Amino acid sequence: VNHFIEHNSLLDREARSRATSVYLANRVLPMLPRILCEKLCSLQPQVDRLAFSVVWQMNVDGTLVDGVEPWFGKSIIRSCCKLDYGSAQKMLDGVINSDNVDEWEEDRRPIPDANPDITNATVIQSVKDLWSIGVNRRAMRFETGAVSLNDVKLVFSLDEKGNPTRYGSYELKDSNRLVEEYMLLAN
Repeated sequence: VNHFIEHNSLLDREARSRATSVYLANRVLPMLPRILCEKLCSLQPQVDRLAFSVVWQMNVDGTLVDGVEPWFGKSIIRSCCKLDYGSAQKMLDGVINSDNVDEWEEDRRPIPDANPDITNATVIQSVKDLWSIGVNRRAMRFETGAVSLNDVKLVFSLDEKGNPTRYGSYELKDSNRLVEEYMLLAN
């Protein structure tokens, strides 16, 4: 993002004063202009993006490989597909599998012919592998004293006019925890 926003510019100061995007029942008030957060800085399938990456080598039990330091650096990344928490959760639950991708929105699947090595099956297996390793990492964190600070997040049902009709609490799922685990590791 800082590639597009000059330090201490009017836009930078406005974003810092907002501090975060605000998620309302029927819309989002973004911290940054929509052209940045929805287009230029958003991970789009088969589009190169400038990034600051962290690369680890891990064992299947979630431990980092001894003697191999994580790599931190500027990079160019290219996503193969656009995953959301719901689709990732369906993969973890086995609802979306290599024999049945009907539950996976077509515009979020890997783009055919973009890279023959990346198929629906490889993406699904990668999500499952990341989850398996992440479960072990999470257990290790809590064994060494980590604390979970989960605030209740409300969700609303809206009528056709956009007025709230019901509310409930958002249930954290395994797909949320999967992303959380690797975000914590990166930070």
